[in-house]
Amino acid sequence: MNMKKTLVLTLALAMLTSCGRVESISDDAKTSGSSTETTTEVTTSDEPTTSAETATESAETSASSTSQNDAQDENSDAVTWLGRGVYIAVKNGVPDRSWYVFYDTGSGKTANSDTGMGIGFTCEQTKDSITFHFGSIEDNSVMTMSKDEEGNVTGTMNGDSYVFYYQSDMDPDTFNAAEVDGRGDIITDDGSASDGVILNYIGEYSNGRAIMNVLPGPNGASVTVKWAGSALVSSTWTMDGTYTLSGDDLIITYSDCVKTTTSYNSDGTLESEETEYTDGTGTITVHYNGTAEWADNVENAAEGDEFTLLR
Repeated sequence: MNMKKTLVLTLALAMLTSCGRVESISDDAKTSGSSTETTTEVTTSDEPTTSAETATESAETSASSTSQNDAQDENSDAVTWLGRGVYIAVKNGVPDRSWYVFYDTGSGKTANSDTGMGIGFTCEQTKDSITFHFGSIEDNSVMTMSKDEEGNVTGTMNGDSYVFYYQSDMDPDTFNAAEVDGRGDIITDDGSASDGVILNYIGEYSNGRAIMNVLPGPNGASVTVKWAGSALVSSTWTMDGTYTLSGDDLIITYSDCVKTTTSYNSDGTLESEETEYTDGTGTITVHYNGTAEWADNVENAAEGDEFTLLR
């Protein structure tokens, strides 16, 4: 090639550059430096690309990516209902001294304070359920998950309902159900109750004739007392109240007690159901040693009786 042709080619290339040439190296050229040839692809634009256009395109790309990520998050099935930790499990409204221990979101064990026994599991958590594999990967026990009005995690499995209460002071790696009484470790302070205190006192208590069920409630504690006056007549008291601590004693104060009396015919069919009052007041003192007393201001229903923790 003579000198004149070389000069013309150089000028042509310079003109292309001034018109906004974009130069890219082909995939072959991006490979090992041992390649002896590279191919240069040259594309041209009639109008030069300005910095403002570049910024706009970048913003649009970023917004599109963010929108796609948000859509993926909204449609994602991955939800953690129960994370690493120890949970008291209340089954069908009754604390049966059972625990669910999660080592992580996908594995753990059940445990029972009465028997000291349990079973290991793996699981998968989705936006509306947890599939447990109790003892074997072949087992597929599906628990439908939700939250109640107080924000507690709840589940339904095989017709049974569960409420899970997280115990922040228990380590899933060292937890041993046989070493606790099923209600957790006592939490004491200067006489005022803190979050989680009620979990140390929940359970079923009995005076030999009636069953008192103590559970967490919307105001602090929820108590139900069922008392059979005879084979055909029974009464039920339900109440929600706040609570305070006095030493190791939990004192529940209520003012909304509803008493209902139910009568049955000799064949077991319902004869009548009467609401006797809806504004009963009183206190229930639950001792950490597993006993309780009920001071009913309306009729002294349990005067002199001591209720003892059953489970």
